[in-house]
Amino acid sequence: MKRLSSIVATLAVLAGAMSLGAAPADAKLAKTTFYLHGNYPVGDGVELVGNLSDGTYPTIDKTEPTDPTPKSWNFGDPVGNDQCVGNPLFPSWQGMIKGTVKGDVTLFANFASAPASVTARIWFDVPFLSCTSSAAGTDAYQEPYREVQVTIPPGANEVPIVFKGINKRVKMNVVVELINTTPQPGRVLYDSPSAPTRLEMTCSC
Repeated sequence: MKRLSSIVATLAVLAGAMSLGAAPADAKLAKTTFYLHGNYPVGDGVELVGNLSDGTYPTIDKTEPTDPTPKSWNFGDPVGNDQCVGNPLFPSWQGMIKGTVKGDVTLFANFASAPASVTARIWFDVPFLSCTSSAAGTDAYQEPYREVQVTIPPGANEVPIVFKGINKRVKMNVVVELINTTPQPGRVLYDSPSAPTRLEMTCSC
């Protein structure tokens, strides 16, 4: 009986130790905000030129924007290869992150637009500008981890775009892209306290 009691006690201690060991992994998860930035005082074609000339791309990180004037990017461009993980012809950003992302990821996008519809895409661990193009002879495109179509109301609005139910161990990066699905023109505003377009997620990033 004493031996059985000792075994039970040992198992209880081991179980407690294992549960304590598992807790920190969950404890690291926290609500985190990542802001979308540009490299130039304005967005649009300037970002495209920068990408083509020196390989820069608009970024995502935890730094809050400080410029009082937002950058803006036309999402109504009908031209561009939509078989690209990020494409400078469309509003696209990349952030270098590592950690576990769990739950819904919300893109709070600031728009100035006529009534429109956009498709929002998110990828994890796929290099920016992974494209499939017969002209370029490439076959690197991967389907987004999540894709959401959302209606943009007229005027200036912050629109939450929710990528639901993500459970992903991220090793390298996150890419976000907006593609117009209607002919109406519109712009996404970002990189300013007055238009803090951002990603909010629960992660250990």
